[in-house]
Amino acid sequence: MTRLGIFMILLPALAGCAGEPDGWSRAMEYSWDVATVTVNGAEYRVLEHPNNGPAGGRIMTTPSIGKALEIGVVEGSTHGAKSAAPSIEAHRAAARARLDATGRKACLIEGGHELIKVQFEFVFTCPTTGKS
Repeated sequence: MTRLGIFMILLPALAGCAGEPDGWSRAMEYSWDVATVTVNGAEYRVLEHPNNGPAGGRIMTTPSIGKALEIGVVEGSTHGAKSAAPSIEAHRAAARARLDATGRKACLIEGGHELIKVQFEFVFTCPTTGKS
């Protein structure tokens, strides 16, 4: 396959045609210290927002690079008729796994949405001890 052919297959995934209008700028706010978690046999990359604190914050999840490539190939070759993208519930489970693995089992995931194609952001809150 030519380079142009590969580019045309990956274009829908690279274009970020889903998600928030300012999703790219929001995604760029995250630390590039990437952690990985495995949920139901699938690997996810997880990034923490640098402004997170003891009371909570935001966390972003995305599939592994290999899975992201697969999603681009499937959606590009079918012009979006088929998708190999994990559901928001799968991404939420990845965010939960990261919180649990980092000693934040008591934190609650309160909301989630797609920032850009296959990258989801979740807001979480954590109980505080009430001490000042």
